[in-house]
Amino acid sequence: MCRGKQLAPAYIDDDGQEASSCSCNCKPCTRPCRAADEALTVDCSSGNQGHIFECSFHTCSSLGNCVIRKWQNTRLDFVSIPDGVDPQDGREERIQLSESMQRVMPSHLENLIMKINSSEDDQMATCFIAHATIAWALDTAKKMGVKMAMFWPSAVAAFALSLIDAKITDHNGVPLKSGMIKISPKLPAMSTDEFIWSVPGDPIRRKILFGYISCAKKTLKICNWLLCSSFYELEPLACDSIPNVLPIALQFSVGVKFEEVALGLELAGRPFLWVVRPNLLDGSVIKYPDGFLERVPNQGMIIEWAPQEQVLAHRAVACFLSHCGWNSTIEGLSSAVPFLCWPYFADQFLISSYICDFWKVGLGLKQEANGNISRHEIKRNLDQLLSDSGIRENGLQIKEMAGKSLIERESSRKNFEIFIDQLKCII
Repeated sequence: MCRGKQLAPAYIDDDGQEASSCSCNCKPCTRPCRAADEALTVDCSSGNQGHIFECSFHTCSSLGNCVIRKWQNTRLDFVSIPDGVDPQDGREERIQLSESMQRVMPSHLENLIMKINSSEDDQMATCFIAHATIAWALDTAKKMGVKMAMFWPSAVAAFALSLIDAKITDHNGVPLKSGMIKISPKLPAMSTDEFIWSVPGDPIRRKILFGYISCAKKTLKICNWLLCSSFYELEPLACDSIPNVLPIALQFSVGVKFEEVALGLELAGRPFLWVVRPNLLDGSVIKYPDGFLERVPNQGMIIEWAPQEQVLAHRAVACFLSHCGWNSTIEGLSSAVPFLCWPYFADQFLISSYICDFWKVGLGLKQEANGNISRHEIKRNLDQLLSDSGIRENGLQIKEMAGKSLIERESSRKNFEIFIDQLKCII
């Protein structure tokens, strides 16, 4: 029996919640590994011998020792690696946490690879899959002689735009001049004030994101593969602009004026499902407009969590008010749900441009002079969105295109099989 152990770092806090700036990116990061676990397990007639795929997710932890827990019904292990921050210090200081991870984790990661390679069950670390926000971990993989894949969880175009060589920012990611840029006349334009590391009003977080992207750009040069959560037909020009990219679609907030959202939904007079997380307002107590909860019980439902994919797939859902994160965008496209776009930071601006201007499957909310979006703007765009049959038709075309990409010999399926075949060669 030939055994190969694949390593895929992700950053998850001890309670299972993402604690880094790349929130909600662990879910797509597991998909290639779960799919590969299924694809690489082979029952042969001669003694059930085959390729055995095992995956370890290293997660930052306050624990001093590695903690391993199994992924349900698979051979996926979660391995916790210390990030160097004392549990009592907390992780609110983002720069301190980021620097500590890069300083402390590589040696623990190297020790883990050595431990795997010297284990008695003949397992060897053969491939290392790193999330782009911790691309520095791939330097350790190169040092240990392990094949490397970087996982990019957002639009391919977002990464392509970050590869522009022109010196248009300072060392902290602050634009040196304002304006619009394009890498292709057929791709969405991007404002220099809306780069994928942009975080309005938060220079510390912007600096951290810019550092992540800069590291990913450098590390891309040593990677064997760049895996992206997209599919070729959705972004053909962006995919063609990056070498070694394999778009594999394996499935198919913060800082807003809370009161205006509530009153906008009420003013629209349409049924709604609103997911309001308990920590939505950074620990502040959530206060609805006076009398709002008493006025809308027959119009809407407000809950703390919902299975988003299942909700979007329900025939009763007519539109999706979203900040345009890539995971939510892919899930919305997969169900042909029209978008009402309210981007906030990072790649959300580019993705909103994709949705509204390029794919034409949604409408964007426009800010007033003071930076706010009014309840009247929400109602006006909801009415327009729900009366535009062309937007719904465009969404159905993309849904069909996405499904086709997963069929045998089509782009996503073909790219994923290329990756799996190359993994088999090194196991």
